[in-house]
Amino acid sequence: MKDGFYYNCATHTADNILNEISSTYQIDLLNIRWKHFVNLLKQKYSVSIEPHVFNDPNLNARLAGVAMLGNYPLIQFNNSIMQSEERKHFTIVHEGVHFFRHKDDPNAEGEAFTDIIENSAYSPEEQAEELITNQTASIIMLNNSALLACMQNRWSYGKITGFYGMSGSALFERLVNYLHFNLKIKSESARYLVGRFRYGDTVEACGFLPILTTNFDRFVDWFNDFPLTGNMLDELYLNLGLGFEAPASHWYQLNHIFSKTNLNASIAANMQK
Repeated sequence: MKDGFYYNCATHTADNILNEISSTYQIDLLNIRWKHFVNLLKQKYSVSIEPHVFNDPNLNARLAGVAMLGNYPLIQFNNSIMQSEERKHFTIVHEGVHFFRHKDDPNAEGEAFTDIIENSAYSPEEQAEELITNQTASIIMLNNSALLACMQNRWSYGKITGFYGMSGSALFERLVNYLHFNLKIKSESARYLVGRFRYGDTVEACGFLPILTTNFDRFVDWFNDFPLTGNMLDELYLNLGLGFEAPASHWYQLNHIFSKTNLNASIAANMQK
């Protein structure tokens, strides 16, 4: 199956969870945080969430969490100092997604830490489940409404991770998936753009992704009608009311997305993907 299938499954599950959080607590999607999901699990579904620390440092470094289902659902997360606080947040949400996806299956049992230790590798079915669960968890951590608000307000990479309690790697994958699956930007280009947003050596270099994400349709429409040149990018920025000409780093990043020799064909391919 193609990656898009798994991402669609993740999006469907995340939407169900987010809508349930929104209706249960009368909160707008824009304001949902990962802790609201924790409250839902505890208060509506009576899921116990408990910290766990191993005596073996290797296990503390390797294992993150488990979800046990049945009549007394339990999530355990690795609470050792070898796990960052942001990793613990994601683990709890991840295991909560496992619970949510299988809560209505009377045959689902989940797994304990001992099960993971005894099983050396995931089966293909388990790998698919983990992929869907990871992507679902990342959407819950930073849903589309919140992501676009961050881009609109031009928040820095560090500000987003701090506010939403996400690790740098979790946010990286979340943004790459959004660009690739929601905006149809090629995967390698998406990783390049997020890398510049995270690690850019100037403020200008880090500032392109929020502008692109917020105005993506305008970028596509504009350069479908006009040649991709520095002057045209400056004119687009003026048209968007940004109040400044496009820095050179923005031009290079835009060139990385679309074909330098056949822009229209590249845009068409991306939009049809």
